[in-house]
Amino acid sequence: MAVFPSLLPRLTDDLWFSVDKRLDDDAILAKEEEEYISHLHSIVEKGNDIVPLGKSKESNEGQEDEEEEEEEMEDEDSAEELEDTDDYDDSPSPDAESVEEEVEMMDSSFM
Repeated sequence: MAVFPSLLPRLTDDLWFSVDKRLDDDAILAKEEEEYISHLHSIVEKGNDIVPLGKSKESNEGQEDEEEEEEEMEDEDSAEELEDTDDYDDSPSPDAESVEEEVEMMDSSFM
């Protein structure tokens, strides 16, 4: 007859190791990522409809159109500048011998 409880610890604690419960970690992670992304979008869109003080909603819309046109013009200008730089790519690269000669000349001039 056992009157006293066993003083030996259990091999596993039910609070730490729940073997019977199975979880799909990938599904939980995907759900948390979607919630996080939707939360970020709500933060970004939170104050978009507020008009700044001293401006009306109609004048604000006109400025957005002008800004878009200016951005398009800047993009076209930068594309033209990139086309202009293609002329320099056709020049031949210097020979290794000529570079070595220049280095030797510079070294001799400093001595």
